Amino acid sequence: MSHNSIGDRLRIVRGKESLPSFAKRFNIHKNTLARYEKGESQPDSAFLQQICADFDVTPLWILIGDGPMRHVEDDANDQPAFFRGYPGKSKDEPSGYDDKAESSQMGLGQAVELLAKIFGSNNHILMRAIIANLQAFGEAIDSKNKELQARDEMAQMQSRMSVLEKQVAELLGKLKDTEGKDSQEVKKVANG
Repeated sequence: MSHNSIGDRLRIVRGKESLPSFAKRFNIHKNTLARYEKGESQPDSAFLQQICADFDVTPLWILIGDGPMRHVEDDANDQPAFFRGYPGKSKDEPSGYDDKAESSQMGLGQAVELLAKIFGSNNHILMRAIIANLQAFGEAIDSKNKELQARDEMAQMQSRMSVLEKQVAELLGKLKDTEGKDSQEVKKVANG
């Protein structure tokens, strides 16, 4: 079975449960669910968030089919991979973005959930602002990468110039030695 669309992934989550039973669980009509699964319409963010919560499905997987379908447990600290690397966040805490102080600790899954919520709201002003900011951040990253690459190239050039300066100094020393010998030869011939 192809996993290319949200509809395909919804069918995987539903498994062997009947369409009417699954739709009833989420308080939607079975025809609405059928349209989602066929790709005829897109589910809203609230529905997708509920799928993620009820079936422990990762938001990134349900939205774009990337990463693992389910949260992977980390044996080291018994936290889902969703929370790895975010200090102070336990697996029992809600995954939603609810505190300005934790904005720097938002995981990729949380960011995807928030983006899905914003884009699901159909608020075109917010969507344009998010897109503009993402483009600006992308350009800033590209600019920083170019700056780092230029610094690397400059350091390599300075290293190469240092080597060349040493070689030039050696050649000048040899030239002086040669000139000194040549002038002694000329004096011997002249005095000779």
